[in-house]
Amino acid sequence: MAAISEQKRNYMQLDHRDWVRWWNAVNDQEGRPDRNIDFHWADIFPIRTPMLLKAVLVEPKLVGPLFRACWESNLDMANDDILSKVISDAGYSGPEVLQQANEQKCKADLRARTAEAKEVGINGVPSYRVFRRKQAQGDGGWKQIGDIVWGQDLITDVEDYIAGWDGVTTAEAGARSISSKL
Repeated sequence: MAAISEQKRNYMQLDHRDWVRWWNAVNDQEGRPDRNIDFHWADIFPIRTPMLLKAVLVEPKLVGPLFRACWESNLDMANDDILSKVISDAGYSGPEVLQQANEQKCKADLRARTAEAKEVGINGVPSYRVFRRKQAQGDGGWKQIGDIVWGQDLITDVEDYIAGWDGVTTAEAGARSISSKL
């Protein structure tokens, strides 16, 4: 965080505190007060993530425990011993997951996924892409609806895409409607 201005750092920290309060209120409202989030900035930042990403490729259910280790427990996740313990504490074999994560197959998978993310324009986490089946053509293929949505503050856009919005603004829809009548 030292590379940004004090004003931006203060704003980002305030924004994160607001989001933590919001998600905790959602958890409470949904009857899950046990899923409280206790987010704070990691002492070691940026966090080296390649091994964490490969561990998640080996076992996708590690996303939550690894996130909490980084952003709630403030653990040094670049340390393989600490990472192995977090994985083991989550109910998996830490040494086995790390061994599989270091295999060439897993490394190649991460490289391919990173290349795809760059190719489609994903620029950070969280990023969302919503797809819908092309039923009109009957080919059963999938088509991305709208643009890539980046950031938790735009989660309502993702919900709108899922609910059927096609990404066209009201003004664009009105202009199309008028031009089709001319």
